[in-house]
Amino acid sequence: MKKIGLSQIFPLCTGLLAGVFLYLGIVKLGFWDEVKGPMGGFYPSLVSGILLVMSIAAFSQSWKETGEKMKKEEGLAALAAAGILAASYVIGMLAAVFLYLILWMKGVEKAGWKQTLTLTITVGGAVWLIFSVWLGIQFPAGLLKGFMG
Repeated sequence: MKKIGLSQIFPLCTGLLAGVFLYLGIVKLGFWDEVKGPMGGFYPSLVSGILLVMSIAAFSQSWKETGEKMKKEEGLAALAAAGILAASYVIGMLAAVFLYLILWMKGVEKAGWKQTLTLTITVGGAVWLIFSVWLGIQFPAGLLKGFMG
């Protein structure tokens, strides 16, 4: 019997996280309204459902792996995702996305400030326009909620 390692623990954790967000998206935020159409939990539920399926596939595939170790860079992406979630409760989701983009571009990609700010403003602005303005999805505001008026 193969020993349980990070290759099995990581998909289990992402699957559990996906299950929690799938539940919250469907039960707490609402998935679909027959009159209005998609509700606040529609897109989070879709993403969580896809993540759950991929986590199950990764877990089952992990038992067939030969024993290669997970690389440091692969772990950074998981830590960054956890960091965004944690930061969203403190500074809000949009601010966390902007901060993540800046830190990733400067720290991991070693990009210059011009490229970092261009990407951050473009991607962050697109996220804000698409989800907040166009689709009307409210992002968690964190502790800044009182200051965002």
